[in-house]
Order: sequence, then structure tokens, then C-alpha cells
Amino acid sequence: MKLYLIFLVWSTLLNFISSQSCPFSQSIINGASATYYTAMDAGNCGYEKLTGPLGPGNYMIAALGTKLYQLGGQCGQCFKISNSKNATVTVMATDSCNDAGYCQRDNHFDLSPTAFSILGLQSQGVLDGLSYVKVPCEVTGNVKIMMKDGSNDYWTSFFIFNSKVIIKQVSIKLSNSNQFVPLTQTTYNYWPSSISGGQFQVRIESIGGEFIYVTIPKVESRKVYETTSQFSTSCSSNKFFETTTSYHLNPQTSTPQTSNPQTSTPQTSKPQTSVPQTSNPQSSIPSYCQQYIKQPNYIMAKPSFGNMEQNEDFLQSSSSKLIPNILFITFLIVFLYTY
Repeated sequence: MKLYLIFLVWSTLLNFISSQSCPFSQSIINGASATYYTAMDAGNCGYEKLTGPLGPGNYMIAALGTKLYQLGGQCGQCFKISNSKNATVTVMATDSCNDAGYCQRDNHFDLSPTAFSILGLQSQGVLDGLSYVKVPCEVTGNVKIMMKDGSNDYWTSFFIFNSKVIIKQVSIKLSNSNQFVPLTQTTYNYWPSSISGGQFQVRIESIGGEFIYVTIPKVESRKVYETTSQFSTSCSSNKFFETTTSYHLNPQTSTPQTSNPQTSTPQTSKPQTSVPQTSNPQSSIPSYCQQYIKQPNYIMAKPSFGNMEQNEDFLQSSSSKLIPNILFITFLIVFLYTY
């Protein structure tokens, strides 16, 4: 009996600790409901046309009720919704539903007609008794970042998309600073920031505690950059990785070789010295990075691991939370065994 009690306490507490430390461990939520709507493009999450360059590429989407939307904090999250007959559909949150009535329920989805029809008949109007669980999104490629239209040398706003998991925090480090400043997410899923001109670095943090760094040479309205990484979707993976993607202006494009015949003699003008990457393409741009060079005016730098001190801080923080729990478990086992 003692051994059974010890095993029961141990397994229960371990499951509790695991669920608290892993953001991907999501329980099934019952009592959800769904309606449907047709004006799906240009939703509040910023994806614009759903089949366009910023959108998920399909109409398997949902507008979240006011409480689920969390002021934009759940934009880009994917949900697997089921009915009582075990029919399931997976949708991405691309919009908010703020209407009075159903949209004010705790767990309500305003689905696309396509998604709604998988769970029930459109003639029903509303579906009750649904359940859902949060799941990673099935996207292709790596995380992307775009600067909002109207961005200039003094202000910009970042839109993070094509991520398998939702974004926890976006921070920026300006050229005249050595510290990252956390930005505040808007209800329309952008991260605005003031800019001082010149190059800057953006740090994107996932809900799983991973970081992606993007070095951007200058502000360009509606400019899209693709990173070299995608966030993990499981707590069993390495949560402490960081990757860095750098973009640099290519000075060769500003001075064509045809306009100055003398530049054909490297010994006199040495145009290659201004961009070390051109002197040895094989060493600075590996073959596996060539696929990420989207614009001819930019050169992608080799991805590298970021600041490991931040990883150590994160690890120490996680350890400080686990140690008290482990000690408590040990105390209970000793108590039950000696009782």
C-alpha cells in the first residue's frame, strides 16, 4: 500500500511539473461553440488576404471570441476542434469576433463556412457541445517578419508570421544601443517601435522560450524578411537554441561594373574589399543558405548561435522553479515510507 501511494504521489506531481514547464502540453477544453461568417479576409490579426503572401494560404480559419482572442495574444494559434461525433477540423486564428451574444462566450469560434461544414450543417447556424485543443500550425518554411506599411526612419511596426507556434515577445536593439527593448503587441497583432535610423536587430521569442534574431539593414515599408529557422513544437526538443539571420546592403549594386571600366582591374579599385563575403562565397554563404536569398540586393549571412548567457539565465530560471518541487516530492516519499 505504501509503495502504491508513493508511486501515485510521484507520478501526479511529475505530471503537474511537466504541464507547468511545457507550454505545448495543452488539455482538452469542453463546452465550446461555433458559428460561421463569410467576410474572412482582412481580419484583425493582420494576415490581410488569407491566400495572399501573408496569409495561411487557405480558408481553414477562425475568428476567436473576445475572451479567447486575448487582445491579439492568440493570433496565429491553431486549434483542433471536435464535435460529439468525433469529426475534427484544425483552424488558425486570424481574426476576432466581438459581436454581442455568441462571441462573448468563454470558448467561441466564428469559423469559415468550409471549417464549419466539417463539424455540422450550415443550416444549424450555431454548434454547441464542441471541444478543442491548441496544436502547432502546419506551415511551410521558416518564420517571417514584415515591416508595416507607412514605416519610415523614425517609426516601424513588425508583423511576425508563418510560425508554427505563437509569439511570446518581440524585442529590438537599435544601432546606438547594446540592449534589447521589449515591444508591446497591439490588438491587431503588430509590434510597433520607434527607430533611430540605420541597422537594427529584432529578437523574436516563441512561447516555448526559443529565440530567433534578425539583423535588418534599414527600414523599408512592407519589406518581408525570411529567417533561417522555425520554432520547435515539442518540449522534448532543445528549447535553448538561438539562431541569427543577418541581411546586408550589397554595395556592388550601387556601382555597376559597366559604368566604370577601371573597376575591371581588381588591383586598382579592389571593390571586393568592401564586402568580404564576395571574396570567398563558399565560406560565408553555405550552399544550404542559398535558398533563403530572396532579393538580389541582399546577402544572407551564415546563421550562428546567439548569446549563450541568455540561455544560461533561462536554464537557471527553469532550474530554480524545479528544485523546490523535487525537494517536496522527495520529502513526501520519505514521509510515506517511514510512516
